[in-house]
Amino acid sequence: MLGIYESVAFIQSGSSVNVANGASVEVRKQSDNSIATIFSDRAGASPLANPFLTGTLGEFEFYAAGINQGYKITITKGSSVQVKNNQQVGLMQDMDFVYQYLKVDIGGEAIDEETIFSGFFFPERVTIDGVGIFAREAPVGAAFLIDFLRDTIEEGLTITLAAGAQDQSTAVNVDFTAAEEFGVKVKQVGSTTPGAEIGILIRYKNNPAS
Repeated sequence: MLGIYESVAFIQSGSSVNVANGASVEVRKQSDNSIATIFSDRAGASPLANPFLTGTLGEFEFYAAGINQGYKITITKGSSVQVKNNQQVGLMQDMDFVYQYLKVDIGGEAIDEETIFSGFFFPERVTIDGVGIFAREAPVGAAFLIDFLRDTIEEGLTITLAAGAQDQSTAVNVDFTAAEEFGVKVKQVGSTTPGAEIGILIRYKNNPAS
């Protein structure tokens, strides 16, 4: 059975970090740098062009066989190039929901213990299952950490951008109802360089209460 890889592409534009819609995604085998065979379905019945383009929210996905050392994924839009090495595919059940994304930005340097987003209510019950962090200037000396706020109270999550890294994804599993206020708070910054011009992309799906 083939595994799925899904992610969201970012680009840097001046002082902003934005999702990269219509970016080129090239997938190669990490082991020998050859172009990988990828598909748009788990059964492997529909080959996918390689490279291919991201969607309107920068999202992209493909199916491929799990291999030693994984895949090298190169995302290109204009002069911006992002390379992800040793990426592994994972097995997932087919999904009948549509992901949505909420983007939170830090325009300058990150400030420890600062609430950077608050007062937001989802229109219906949702499950947040992934967070991507992208920094124009990486944190140095310590990781950059954030937590979610529920009605201004910290959730106790550790959502991380490692020291020296400019992008990192974290899997989470958190539900919010339409009545609960959602927020984001910085819990740690780099000890030498705090990190700056940081984009946080929060992925969620509708999850009506049973």
